[in-house]
Amino acid sequence: MKLVSLGGFGFWWVVDVVYIGSSPVYALDYRVAANLPHWAFVITSVVFFAIIGFSVVGFSTVGHIQRKRKGALLLQAEEEAAFRSRKTGPAAEALFAGAGAGAGGRNGNNLPPAKRPTPAYDLA
Repeated sequence: MKLVSLGGFGFWWVVDVVYIGSSPVYALDYRVAANLPHWAFVITSVVFFAIIGFSVVGFSTVGHIQRKRKGALLLQAEEEAAFRSRKTGPAAEALFAGAGAGAGGRNGNNLPPAKRPTPAYDLA
């Protein structure tokens, strides 16, 4: 199991580092000399694992932002393709009639020709 998972995916390596660095390791008839002060080990380990944590979060965030941007661009492309595929003419102009539609359409209005009001008098 340990061989297949490469040492528990690094879990046992972390356990060994913490075990060796936190106190002297005892064996049957001897113990390992503490050649690194405890405070140096603690600072080094905390900084090392903080760098790993920030790196994982940074790469995860960049990947998430890229996926969101790609999704937004695909949605925009789909909307533009749907807009371009619409027919032109009075039926298409009627789609944009209503509040906030602006002064588009033929002759500067949004009404189809049959519903356009006639002037009450002629200035010519």
